[in-house]
Amino acid sequence: MTDHLSLSDIENILYHLNYRSTLAAISSWMGKKRPLSPNQVYHGFEEFLTPATLEQIDQLTEGEIRRRLRHAFIDHHVQHQILPYETEMKTWMRGAAAHVDGEKIYMREIIPWCQKKSTRAKRQILQKETIALSRFFRSFILNYWDLALEIIVDSLGFTDYLDYCSQKKGIDYKAYYELLVELLDSTAGLYRGAMEA
Repeated sequence: MTDHLSLSDIENILYHLNYRSTLAAISSWMGKKRPLSPNQVYHGFEEFLTPATLEQIDQLTEGEIRRRLRHAFIDHHVQHQILPYETEMKTWMRGAAAHVDGEKIYMREIIPWCQKKSTRAKRQILQKETIALSRFFRSFILNYWDLALEIIVDSLGFTDYLDYCSQKKGIDYKAYYELLVELLDSTAGLYRGAMEA
């Protein structure tokens, strides 16, 4: 499938994949049934989502077009690779609930519940419940990010996540990261005191 793709073919496939993934995300965000299951978003494009396609993008393009297409492709490639892990994590999270005074509060409902129905005493119970849930989900989330970082560094050749973000956006994220760490260190005492109060 990917042996003889033209630049136009690559652009059209990426446009189609962007449409599919965006439609699925918007439907999910709106609480509507997704038109495609997560597995269907990339169905039929498995051969396209390989490093060979990235090599073709590099051969067919240059400059800003190359950067834009490379990172659109990389986003889909990484998402396709981690999809099984994300699906498992979301399946567990969908059913996860905290129990407060006989009421079952699903993870996705915690913020609205706190805003509309909670009391301080109930929020304290909820806090204990969500700490336990968070500990349970920590391994799923870390595995998801570890795999994504492994793909970005080992398979795609970026130095680290900062390098990936810098090249994707054309911004020196490392400099901003160092500036932000310095700012957080210098203001930590002020914020900790405010949070404790």
